[in-house]
Amino acid sequence: MSEDFKWDDLVPAIAKPAIYAYKYRHFIQQHWKSLQIAAGIGTPQVLVTGRSGVGKSVLVAHYHGEANSHTWNLPASSPDVEIKPISIGDWTKIVSVVPGQDSRERTIALDNSFNKFDGLEGVIHVVDWGYTAVRDEAIRGAVVSGGVDTVELFRQRNLRLEIEDFNYMIERMIMSITNNRGPKWLLVAVNKIDLYLDQLTEARGYYHPSAESEFSEAIQKLYRAVGANNVKVACVPVCSCPEPFSWNGVYVRSKIDSVTEYKGYLRRFIEQVAIVQQGANKK
Repeated sequence: MSEDFKWDDLVPAIAKPAIYAYKYRHFIQQHWKSLQIAAGIGTPQVLVTGRSGVGKSVLVAHYHGEANSHTWNLPASSPDVEIKPISIGDWTKIVSVVPGQDSRERTIALDNSFNKFDGLEGVIHVVDWGYTAVRDEAIRGAVVSGGVDTVELFRQRNLRLEIEDFNYMIERMIMSITNNRGPKWLLVAVNKIDLYLDQLTEARGYYHPSAESEFSEAIQKLYRAVGANNVKVACVPVCSCPEPFSWNGVYVRSKIDSVTEYKGYLRRFIEQVAIVQQGANKK
């Protein structure tokens, strides 16, 4: 017998479709999710939430593959819900990026995902330690005129708004979990770490579930309401796009100037998402 053959050539023809389906199951599932999104029949399995300007769309664009295109540009704040197929671990998930600004679209997206649709597995909530971009010049001028004229004052303002937004989302998570709808996990994505790379320990002490901060108190509220065994929470640093930050003429430079370094943070982030998801599914 010639050695120029593959072992699956010896498998009876009737069994081959099942073998190919198993061998290419991840590829098939990825395209099935894409078809569901295109047809408008897929419901979100993962929500990406957070305030406008924290970098939700940019973060998701890396894992969807859009950010790798030569024609891709940094997106502006979007008022619309974005639905993308994203690979997390071995499987592709339907991911919904919820608008950060108060809008009808945001309210509907959160209400549908938490209260109406089945199958919600997890939430990625994006924060940025107060370095939230404000692209509207009129809003920027009004905030500065109101006395928020330094980077630190602007950060403290943003952190207060961030807490309000996080508590709003936590309340909806509690309602959904107590109604046996899910989600099973929450991952806090601490974005834009390139701006405070030398203060990561302090940032971790603010966002970590077991920290003593106003932010971690919201997580403890979730634990008390649904039970710590019923939802897995983790906090992971990430840098979706290293770029400087400016406020009222003062610039904070990015402390990451290596593509390899920031790509490493992106890779480790999605690996942690997969670990959190797998851990939640074992319960």
